[in-house]
Amino acid sequence: MLKRNLIVILLLVLSYRAFPQEGVVVSTYLKGEKITDLAKDKDGIWISTEGNGVYKLLVKEERFKNYSTRNKKLSNDLIFSIAVSKKYVFAGSIDGLFIYDKKRRRWAKRKFGKGGQLGNYIRDIEYDEANNAVWIGRFQYLTKFDVRKRRFRDYDLTVNGNNKTNSITTVKKDFENNLWCGTEAGLIKIDLNADSQNLSSREFFDNSLNYFPKAGKTVSVSSLLFERNYVWIGCGEFVTPRNPDYSRGGLYRYDLQIDWLRFDKENGLPANGVSALERVGNFIFAAVYQFGENTKKEYGRGIAVINRITNEIFTITEEKLSGKINALLFDGKNLWAGGDEGLMKIKIVNVLLNWSE
Repeated sequence: MLKRNLIVILLLVLSYRAFPQEGVVVSTYLKGEKITDLAKDKDGIWISTEGNGVYKLLVKEERFKNYSTRNKKLSNDLIFSIAVSKKYVFAGSIDGLFIYDKKRRRWAKRKFGKGGQLGNYIRDIEYDEANNAVWIGRFQYLTKFDVRKRRFRDYDLTVNGNNKTNSITTVKKDFENNLWCGTEAGLIKIDLNADSQNLSSREFFDNSLNYFPKAGKTVSVSSLLFERNYVWIGCGEFVTPRNPDYSRGGLYRYDLQIDWLRFDKENGLPANGVSALERVGNFIFAAVYQFGENTKKEYGRGIAVINRITNEIFTITEEKLSGKINALLFDGKNLWAGGDEGLMKIKIVNVLLNWSE
């Protein structure tokens, strides 16, 4: 088995340039829908949308179920994040948290008091299976939902009086029981083993102290992905003619100690804005976009694929992936991409990409 894996790794390194365009087939679903997030359970993929609530794709049947105001399942159709457990689905909207009980087939809603007018705008959700908890990244405040006790608790992550460090953009848990919170002004790492009650053990990363080199005046974290020895950090791009160095985006690989490796247009990325990350075997898939300096709009630039052994980059140049992609999900066989123009299934035909360690 070890010999076989070593052979596969060698083939991946030698052949990564040969197969990317020939080994990809894209199918489109929910055309015209704006997909914001993706999550999977044992029999399907849950899909949040900006405008039509939540869908569930029954993969084997290729059939969709919809939960929205149209069928009176939800009271709001602007859903920006989604996560699943064995018993529940958690959907973050612009107006609070929706919880779906799979057994009872019933939705419930929770709103939050702290955070002002946009305190109920939920940007990201992470289900923490080890602690049976849900971490909720809101426009203001991080919230923990203890599923067993049915109890919510809010945490203020403000650093040095900067409210943007308490504006959560993405929330992900790593392999070591650390919670990482991407914010509009940097990245916060929280050791959940230290003191889970008040989250006192925190480490903050911004563009100081040699963190996030060449990031610009500020760092807005958009996506996170973990390996055993690295954390991959995607950053949002926001530049204007008056402020061309405000937030320069980029993709970073941090070794959890001192080394920060930056990927951007200068070394192979098709654009500097990163909106989603996923891993397939020895490859990191990054959905990228370009921010229009004059239009102030985000333009999709497809998917960049980084060989995590050699750090070399190629781009999937497929017309169906031309729109901005907001979420990526690998189901063990296919890569799913949710974007501004619908849901896409990227079938990786080449057997090498199907291998994972």
